[in-house]
Amino acid sequence: MENDGKTETGREMVGDFPVRTEEIGFSHADLIACTKCSKLNSPQRGACLYCGSELAAEANRDAAKHEAHGPLEEWEIGYNVAITHAPDSGSLPTATNLLGLEAEVTELLANGRLPAARVDTEASAMRILENLNKVGVEGVIVADEHLRMETPNIRLRGLEFRSDSVLFLPFNDAAPVSVPTSEITLVVTGMIVERSSETIEKRKKGSIEVLDEKFSQSDEGLIDVYARKGPVGYRIRSHGFDFSCLGGDKSMLAGQNMERLFVKLGEEFPNADTNALYGTVRPLLNIVWPIEDRRESLGFQRIGRLGRKELAHAQRSSNRTQFDRFSRLQYALYEREV
Repeated sequence: MENDGKTETGREMVGDFPVRTEEIGFSHADLIACTKCSKLNSPQRGACLYCGSELAAEANRDAAKHEAHGPLEEWEIGYNVAITHAPDSGSLPTATNLLGLEAEVTELLANGRLPAARVDTEASAMRILENLNKVGVEGVIVADEHLRMETPNIRLRGLEFRSDSVLFLPFNDAAPVSVPTSEITLVVTGMIVERSSETIEKRKKGSIEVLDEKFSQSDEGLIDVYARKGPVGYRIRSHGFDFSCLGGDKSMLAGQNMERLFVKLGEEFPNADTNALYGTVRPLLNIVWPIEDRRESLGFQRIGRLGRKELAHAQRSSNRTQFDRFSRLQYALYEREV
């Protein structure tokens, strides 16, 4: 006889088959009660959804796992747990297991000066950091507000090397800025990759037929230069930059010029750290700082000059904000060390 309804365990059934093969969300036992308003919250949260009070979640492995696996939205204010020094290889598996992180994070932590997690409250970040310290992994907490993400680096159209200083030429005809060579502390390089696809689909009788599809991708090299105690840095983009500062080493290819300029900056600024790690760790950073990936509706568009109008949408992705976070974190960690 068919069994429609619920089983004794409360599982919904249609005939002999469950409506869901696995539970969606968290069970009642997993939820955390707020000590102020008594409402139940997801174990991923560090603050109450209803009244904003910090949740007194127990600092155990499961709580840390929930915190580490709940990436924040880009617009949310968060706290970054950053590894300051590459830990001993023997402590890495224990650290990633304690936090409930993916195995790939072991490689991320091994590089040092990189984020292990980004969470919504300082208390959550402290719990993660305390657990890392227990297994010999050193780190610090860097709040999003300290990264100053709302203020972009100053874009440059060129620069001039002097005997004991560098003259930065801002892009929008602002006044040149002269900085002593000894004050340049950090040079960070990376690549911005932006992808876009536009699709026109025809929906009929529950099926989808792709009528037209367009793909595009743009890559652009970036170099960020930071001076001691500066509020923000200076940004060199491969597009729109005058590479005359390279002299006879200037190439016809922008990508090659960026590589040569990065090397030259390291030579001209002997007190500066040069960081080219982003290209290596970019896929791993997605675990903590996911790249921007959004879907947009383009409304109805016509296929051909006389064709019918069909629904179109676009899918766009970019790692620009991720690189900005990486670059600012490197500078924030450097400033803490000096």
